[in-house]
Amino acid sequence: MAGPLEGIRVLEFTSGAFGGMCAMVLGDLGASVIKVEGLEGEPLRYGNMPGRTYAVETTRDESYKWLAWNRSKQSLALDVKQPEGLEVALKLAERADVLIKSFRPGVMERLGLGYDELSKGNPRLIYCSLSGYGEEGPLAHRICGDMWAQAFGGVIAAQGTEGQPPYLNSVALSDHAGAVISAFGVLAALFAREKTGVGQKISNNLVNSVMFMQSTEIAAYLMDDIKMVRRGRGWLCGQFPFGAFRAKDRDLVSVFGSRDEWPKLCDVLGIPELGRDPRYDTQEKREALKHELYPHLDAAFSRRTASEWVSIFRASKMRVDPAQTYDELCVHPQTQANDMVLTQEHPNRGKLRSVGVPVKFEKTPATPSAPPPLLGQHTRDILAELGYDAARIKELATRAVVRLDD
Repeated sequence: MAGPLEGIRVLEFTSGAFGGMCAMVLGDLGASVIKVEGLEGEPLRYGNMPGRTYAVETTRDESYKWLAWNRSKQSLALDVKQPEGLEVALKLAERADVLIKSFRPGVMERLGLGYDELSKGNPRLIYCSLSGYGEEGPLAHRICGDMWAQAFGGVIAAQGTEGQPPYLNSVALSDHAGAVISAFGVLAALFAREKTGVGQKISNNLVNSVMFMQSTEIAAYLMDDIKMVRRGRGWLCGQFPFGAFRAKDRDLVSVFGSRDEWPKLCDVLGIPELGRDPRYDTQEKREALKHELYPHLDAAFSRRTASEWVSIFRASKMRVDPAQTYDELCVHPQTQANDMVLTQEHPNRGKLRSVGVPVKFEKTPATPSAPPPLLGQHTRDILAELGYDAARIKELATRAVVRLDD
């Protein structure tokens, strides 16, 4: 059964997770995605991987990063700076429903692949322009990336403990969330095209995405001047002692003891005296004196294992859960029930496992169509569909306009 975007053709000019994952989401939903790469491949296609000791220059193994955001695509290895390469790109753009690009503002225009140029030949084209800081403004042409966007967007400044240096998130949040937000924009533009008959240019950037992910926190600042600060174990929108604690054997998260739950929490932990102490009888007092309370809570949690606390809290109609590792997450029955571990056959790696498609469709299931492609794996087929015969394809490969996978 075909996915919901069957028949939609996507042309991808991106490098990195932001644009790569945006196109992959559309591919997973059934769109036909052609990823245009240079003759040496996208820069992040190859590289060091955790736990591997080889140097970048000595391997052609594809990186975990690249493999993670490039399934459900075809690879066209093409030099668009050559006239014949540009000709191929223009022919593909004439047939495309969507074009996604993630280069800095002005790059595609200099190549002859800007929206104004392409929309003349294909007025139905949805042109999705992704950037770091935006297409206009003083930082528009500055190089950006996930952590830079998190820093600019206020996230990093609030990470860590007051008086100590901030720490970086271990997950590229703005890249990943920005990709999904952008894919949502593409879908909305396609829906609008169904009503108007014409396409349009849409844009998103990493800074916009990281701000959107902080909608509650930034709203608190804009409405009441509540600023993000380094709260250590706390969280801006969660009241003390919402956070993480260490049981006898592992970490626990999501303790919520505000309002009338504070005395109940203390009873469950075996420290009822704290729940009745007038020094801590309001949320404001507890927040101000949390440095006094944390040692008591830490000592209480350390007396039992995580599984014991989970049983005790649930029996008391309160919430606490273990902080799972990937080892546990990926084999958990709930993860399996959600069908969130995907297995595909890759020509080099054999069985390739990755994160599945989060949104489920009853009538038009989203099933990733193919593993991440080898460099130039589909160059020959794509050119043949455009009308190039075998001799012409061989000539273009000989002249380094395209690269074939053989």
